[in-house]
Amino acid sequence: MTYLRKNTLGRYGSGALQPSVQPYTFPASVAGIDAVSSLMQMDPSACLYTYNLMPSEYGMRLRKGYREWATGCVEDPQRAENVDVHSVIPFESNIQDPANDRLFAVTAEGIWDVTLFNTTSPVQEVVFAQTSDPAGYGVWCEFTGDAAGSGLRGHYLFYADGLNGIWQYEEATDAWTQPLSGILDNEWYYLDPADGVTRLPFPVDNVAFVMVHKQRIWVILEDEDDAWYLPLASISGELKRFTFGSKMPHGGNLVGLWNWTVDGGDGVDDMLVAVSRGGDVIIYQGDDPEITTDGISQGPWQTRGVWFIGETPASRRIAVEYGPDLYVLSTYGITSLNELLRGSPLNAASISAKINRFLRPDVENGKDSH
Repeated sequence: MTYLRKNTLGRYGSGALQPSVQPYTFPASVAGIDAVSSLMQMDPSACLYTYNLMPSEYGMRLRKGYREWATGCVEDPQRAENVDVHSVIPFESNIQDPANDRLFAVTAEGIWDVTLFNTTSPVQEVVFAQTSDPAGYGVWCEFTGDAAGSGLRGHYLFYADGLNGIWQYEEATDAWTQPLSGILDNEWYYLDPADGVTRLPFPVDNVAFVMVHKQRIWVILEDEDDAWYLPLASISGELKRFTFGSKMPHGGNLVGLWNWTVDGGDGVDDMLVAVSRGGDVIIYQGDDPEITTDGISQGPWQTRGVWFIGETPASRRIAVEYGPDLYVLSTYGITSLNELLRGSPLNAASISAKINRFLRPDVENGKDSH
């Protein structure tokens, strides 16, 4: 809209002056929040703050809500209001039939089958022995092995948290069990460091993290800075230690390991990314971490770099692979691994740079919460 000054003469007695207000169309705030730029220089498509409004194809829309799927994930109905679902785990069957898919809800009390919509009395598949934090705040992964257990091909789902160890769901039996800890070939064991020969039962109750990298299952024990891995394409056998702690200059235990598919200059490959509580990020590339008797990796297996991204939260769910990138949450904000590998400045390269003024205080204040 344009406004004109009426009854006003110009310098030489001419008619009205030029319009004092020029027309302008303000676009919707599809660029999201910008908490960095000067207000007067801010992109018109950005905004100072939004609440429950999300950018969409044609402008801004109200954030979508939710609907209740299942209830009753509690042992004692009298305490239903005090028990929350901390993890939701989908399981996709190898069989092309939706009837074989599963959906599990994890609370501090255990793992529940909530596959069917509108379930009010779900079956508790696993009963946790310890129910304080971080029970229920776990990580999970699917695994299909060529040498699964008895040697038959099997499809599995693994779950682990810091208090109740590791559990496995087998599609063939439709049941949850804890991996067997012992000294047999079909059990989880490690060799005594004192002699390198004696088999010792692996502490499956202390496993806090599990993932799969290049057909190997990797696990991390609670409060440790090293990781352990099983033989190739196997769900049991000897677990071997891989040392990360000496490579993490800022200390802290090993939070987790993540896959990152990237072109590192010699073709597309799956990197292994290790993140410590102190904020160190270590990237490995290779096929086999096994070390031969002469101390040489069979892989090859090599370190691509070590970076510092700031202290990480207490949760072990701090990273996500999205498209060709891996994003990690820390007190510095959200860090892109692609930008780290390219050597870009950490703060400038962060995809959360425009909202770090809001994000960093939240992470700092809540970093001790699971």
